[in-house]
Amino acid sequence: MERTTDKHSPRVDEAMSGEVQSLVDGAPVEARSDEGRRQEDMPDLDRDLLDVRADLAASVAAARWPATRDLLLSTARDDHAPEDVLALLEELPGGDRRYENVEAVWEAAVQ
Repeated sequence: MERTTDKHSPRVDEAMSGEVQSLVDGAPVEARSDEGRRQEDMPDLDRDLLDVRADLAASVAAARWPATRDLLLSTARDDHAPEDVLALLEELPGGDRRYENVEAVWEAAVQ
């Protein structure tokens, strides 16, 4: 194996390349697990809301944006989203309204 840097030992270089492999190759969800996305020590925010928002983002991640309520609901059901996420999506205004991203969905849901 050809070394590309002399700042670390070969063992450390190999370990570091494995850590960034998901960023280089665009790994699926496993590299970006729930634990990495949720912050445990956020004193100013309600923990339950953080969980719901994280679950919402994970459940609609596969949707094509901008997305309608029906598309988001279908995507979340296909992803076996939690019941509270499905209920939140069902309460969104439907029709021709399109949501640009998860943030827009969240803002519409918590109004």
